[in-house]
Amino acid sequence: MVAYYQRAAVRYNTEHFNLDDPDSGHNIGGREILAIMKATNSKSLLDVCCGTGRGVKAALDNGFEAKGVDISPDLLKIAHEEWGVPRELLQEADATKLPFPDNSFDVSCIFGALHHTAMPRQIVSEMVRVSRRAIVISDGANHFHGGIKKILVKLGLFEPIYRLIFRRPPRQSRRQVVSEGDGPTFVFSVDEVIPLLRENFEDLRCCSFYRVGKFGTWSYKLPRLFAESAVVTVWNKRGLKH
Repeated sequence: MVAYYQRAAVRYNTEHFNLDDPDSGHNIGGREILAIMKATNSKSLLDVCCGTGRGVKAALDNGFEAKGVDISPDLLKIAHEEWGVPRELLQEADATKLPFPDNSFDVSCIFGALHHTAMPRQIVSEMVRVSRRAIVISDGANHFHGGIKKILVKLGLFEPIYRLIFRRPPRQSRRQVVSEGDGPTFVFSVDEVIPLLRENFEDLRCCSFYRVGKFGTWSYKLPRLFAESAVVTVWNKRGLKH
């Protein structure tokens, strides 16, 4: 990932952000951050795998304290030079081992990064550890390896259907794909980490995105099953006074 973003950093903002589309997944996620911070009377945000720092900038622009961490120094450089995020608020760090004490921030978020790692649960566990009040996650929703897989496993049908479709047993390791547009990626669904979030937070809401051809729609009422992507927000951490 570090090598990929060293090459891709200069074009990252133009290729990955669509500021003109208020209903794009990460723009909805940005609004979720501000809404949950206000609702929980939060003051501080940690943007995990912050990339070029858009989440950090949004929080700062709305009067919150914020810090961003990313494994790529090249993306952090763009965050400072193009978005104007103060350099002291950006830190190079491994998201699987966040360099902060327990409950250091009120809220943490991660946008479009969990499908870039083979250890999404470990990253979310670290976010749970350092977050006092809430977490916001925006990423892929339920494809064949997400919620659909859960249902088929419960019915005892996943392995036979997988063998029928792919003519081989299911993989035991997380499958990696590499593309020049998105770099190293892995099959991922937010449903993989929702049980962990539910264990540690009392409340959860999900905004699901469905696309048919060029048309797409977001809704808090749509199920995650078959959704292309989702923004998941949890709050009221168990065991802490709010």
